[in-house]
Amino acid sequence: MENDEVSRLVNDSQTDRVNVPEIVHSKWDEMLGAYNPIIAKINQITRSSPTFKTSSERIVDANEFASRMGSAIYRLYWACKSLEWIMDFYGKHTKSIDDAQRGMTEALPDIFNFNADVFFSFAYSALDIIAEVIHMMIQTGIQEDRVYFTSVLNFLTSSRSAYVDDTLKDLRRESDTGWIHEFRQHRKFVTHHGTLRTRSQFKYIAKDHTIEINLYMLPDDPKKRPPTYMKKRELAPYCLGVIVKELDVVRVLFEFVGKLISDKPV
Repeated sequence: MENDEVSRLVNDSQTDRVNVPEIVHSKWDEMLGAYNPIIAKINQITRSSPTFKTSSERIVDANEFASRMGSAIYRLYWACKSLEWIMDFYGKHTKSIDDAQRGMTEALPDIFNFNADVFFSFAYSALDIIAEVIHMMIQTGIQEDRVYFTSVLNFLTSSRSAYVDDTLKDLRRESDTGWIHEFRQHRKFVTHHGTLRTRSQFKYIAKDHTIEINLYMLPDDPKKRPPTYMKKRELAPYCLGVIVKELDVVRVLFEFVGKLISDKPV
């Protein structure tokens, strides 16, 4: 099995860091702190066997395991690359009032929708892929075509699970009603219902002599028609907040995966 340990969040040349806020790099490194020991352990195991055993006595193909783990990292990386483009585009239109006004009147380029699509699709699918990894390692009883982040998390927090704890319960709440649920709804809209529909707003408050400008806002509820924008949730800050929280979630899930690998030989 060939799967080197992953290092910094860098661009295609593997020399320059992806231009995203430092908090993303910090969370990325914390996530790798859980990922890299898993791959190192699997590499050691596969020197003598193409398979390994889990704590629940399941036998897992090491190459398939490594492929899915790497696929999750791949999707997180490209979500961060798309975030880089989105934040750069947002920054160019928020440097001044003139920039912002131009941003409100100019048509959005197709690449805007492309990068939004990549971000929402890849960032969320990374969670589904890690759920598939967990499903490989324990007996969930879930049909193969029903293995998703939600179904696996529901099992892990159910009365049938031997793994339920407060951390997984917190994830379940976020998935049911919190930020993960909201992110999933936006992902469904962006990836299944066409291009992202954004709205820009310019507001002058005479009493305070202040100007409020909101660019490229996400709808309050992607399922509601017509959409409303009372929350004034701007796309770039929203995506940044999502990836920061998701990298924490992925770290937790990788830590869970690491505990499932048995030290006993196959």
